[in-house]
Amino acid sequence: MSAEAPLAPSAASDGQLRFDVDWLTTDAISGPETASYGALTVRAGDHELTSVVDTIARTTRSSIRVSLHQLALWFADNWWRLRWEPEPGEPTLSWRMAHEMGAIGGGFVWPSMTFASDGEQVHVAMRASRREHTIRYLESRDLVFSALSFERGVDDLVSQVLARQQDLGLSDSALSDTWRAVRDERANPTSAAFRKREAMMGLDPDEVSGDQLQRLFATGEWLGPGALDESLVETRLAEAEDLLVRLEVLRQQSSPKLAYQDVLDAVASWSPDSKSAAPWQRGAALAAHLRRHWGLGHELISDEFLSDAFGGDIQSDKLGPSASGPFIAFREQGTLRPVLRRTRFPTSRRFDIARLIGDAAVADQADALSPLTRSRTARQKFQRAVAQALLCPVEGLVARLTLPLPDDDELAEAARYYQVSEQVVTTTLVNHKLISRDYLTF
Repeated sequence: MSAEAPLAPSAASDGQLRFDVDWLTTDAISGPETASYGALTVRAGDHELTSVVDTIARTTRSSIRVSLHQLALWFADNWWRLRWEPEPGEPTLSWRMAHEMGAIGGGFVWPSMTFASDGEQVHVAMRASRREHTIRYLESRDLVFSALSFERGVDDLVSQVLARQQDLGLSDSALSDTWRAVRDERANPTSAAFRKREAMMGLDPDEVSGDQLQRLFATGEWLGPGALDESLVETRLAEAEDLLVRLEVLRQQSSPKLAYQDVLDAVASWSPDSKSAAPWQRGAALAAHLRRHWGLGHELISDEFLSDAFGGDIQSDKLGPSASGPFIAFREQGTLRPVLRRTRFPTSRRFDIARLIGDAAVADQADALSPLTRSRTARQKFQRAVAQALLCPVEGLVARLTLPLPDDDELAEAARYYQVSEQVVTTTLVNHKLISRDYLTF
């Protein structure tokens, strides 16, 4: 089922992600491990995420003393998944091992620091220590960095470790060979695209034979690169082939088309202010543009208006032939042929249709379909943000509610007026910091 009401991260924006190292000497340097022992400070903008209390020395410091060799090797081994794999709804052990720094082990007390990518940005979640140890981490923060900032930070760390080992006349084939392979693949567009798709499926490099994956990807080549990426994200390998076969069957079936040229023209008239803005910010900006373009102010967008814009009844049962996924719309020469979820709730259908408006702004010309998934890629975040802001403008909520403490009846009435779920109303207000996040738990 496609998700509704995206919650904007309560995260500060980035600055730069840096891994600063002060090398520490030991009595005997016998190999890469001892040579790369150092004091690590992870800096995120103005924040020092590695601030700790040393419970033995009873001092506070900004760095931790760890094996930088182990950290660099963990980043190198998991680079593709860290760079491209989004956080699933229920993180698996495999995901946690590839994304949580605590998985490095080796006898060191690593921070509870998790990295999750949406393809454009990397969310870094740092949590303070919950239990006493030789050191206790102090920081709890959620921060968002551009993917480029993440790449630069990791590149610099690994380069520092390799340079340190070289200066001491030591060789570390595990790290140097792995990192050389990663850099070579990043420099080759074909290899990079393959590794990206592999990582988005939650697979480690070469976990599955390249020939098997190539055959799978060839089966779905007709979808277009972007649509294939989005369709396979978080899909188990055992289910991927069945999914692509099902999409091919749906493509051959006859179903109503929506002539949405008015939507395409309206979207085409939008110029994003900043391509570096977060997906939810760009989504809100597009929604505001569309409301101005269509002269809608802050009023309700009716089903009749959406049906006119799409050239067909958006609530028709014929647009929802299945009770479960995939939820998609085939893109065919300026028309859409939706295969949406069958639902008893008109608000859900409205949200799906509005997501398709958002996807029209980001879909590549080569994409044969628009996928609506529950994943947390930048494309899906953008779709949901457009739908939320388009159907439920915050300015209209401000005029209708007693803020910052609206009661349940007010929230329900606002949801009825805009014909959205109460979750959409609540998350819109939380995202704009107009009510407490505690409302989400009610």
